[in-house]
Amino acid sequence: RPLVPHLLVRVFADSERLTTGASILRGDAAAVIWNVTDGEMLHSFELVDEVTAFLALSQCGGTLVTAGGTSVAVWDTATGALRRHIRSPVRWASGIDVSGGGAKVVGSEQRCLMVWDAILGRPQLRFCASAPITAFRILPGSRRVVAITPAEAIVWDLDRGIRLMLLEGGVGFMAQSIAVSPNGDAIAACGGAPMDDMVSGIFTVTTKAWELATGRLIYHVSDEDAQDIDMDDAFMR
Repeated sequence: RPLVPHLLVRVFADSERLTTGASILRGDAAAVIWNVTDGEMLHSFELVDEVTAFLALSQCGGTLVTAGGTSVAVWDTATGALRRHIRSPVRWASGIDVSGGGAKVVGSEQRCLMVWDAILGRPQLRFCASAPITAFRILPGSRRVVAITPAEAIVWDLDRGIRLMLLEGGVGFMAQSIAVSPNGDAIAACGGAPMDDMVSGIFTVTTKAWELATGRLIYHVSDEDAQDIDMDDAFMR
């Protein structure tokens, strides 16, 4: 049986390690790092406060962030040491992310994103959308963050909190996860979209992809026409 929910698993860039969040089967740990080859446990991070609900790993792999309730812990993956414990005034709603070098932590609070200095543990910025944020992701370079709500898909400047772009075709889409292409020029999001209208309660699984330079929608498929997806498509590769 699974050790943790799939959303609490992150793979390191070297593909030799992975980290998993805590579960009811391992309630004494906030997260664990494993050797992929032999299954050896490399580090276990002691539970600081509340059970881990969200997990984020920096692009360089040096920083791990765990969050639950109003508690955020920033860890050094090389030593297992706790760098910073952050207490938020509100509960984290739809996730957590960390910048490439581990200097910034971003969390969501309903329709707003909060940016924290991960080194000093101080809040830096707070910027809000017009509807609850269902998914977000810090983009490569750690200068921008993309957030998706049922009403819009937005790219913000992570340093200044300025809205840079609205992504085309973001309305009526409740994304649950966001992925970034290897070269960082496009993003893809997967989630639910209403089949008829926003009040019918009937949703279909939808995947969308955008070109970040222009905000143009370049890919859109739902589970109704999934059989037509070309898995050799250039973007999917």
